Amino acid sequence: MKVTQKGILATWPTLTKKAAYLITRLCNGTYDPETFSAGQRRVSECYNRPSQTDLILTVVNSLFNTYGIVAHGVEGVPYYENAMRDGEFIEYVNMGDTYRATILHNPEMNRFEISDWGSLYETSPEYAAQSAQDEDSQDEAV
Repeated sequence: MKVTQKGILATWPTLTKKAAYLITRLCNGTYDPETFSAGQRRVSECYNRPSQTDLILTVVNSLFNTYGIVAHGVEGVPYYENAMRDGEFIEYVNMGDTYRATILHNPEMNRFEISDWGSLYETSPEYAAQSAQDEDSQDEAV
């Protein structure tokens, strides 16, 4: 789901309207992440300037007060596989649980979304192959 203020408040009802507004503006590119201390701190931590996606997710992480940002890729996850061929990765705010809703960056469409990493991974052929292998192992054990 695309990041909207309404979507944020529906997904995280305890979040303030102001935080939801700021996250929406950050993700839509209409608010500069360097106006936040977390964004300024991130720039000062890096030898090379971090990407805009990195800055936005760092600030979103600070607004949620969560566990940092994660970047990695899994072959076969729909609409991320093409981006991975280009050397890009899925980046998201770590909410502490694979199936908990988060803000993630879709590199192929170059937009932020509300989703969860676990559901995306389960749609991948890699996950299906691993699940089939696990079932075969269980059948052999019986």
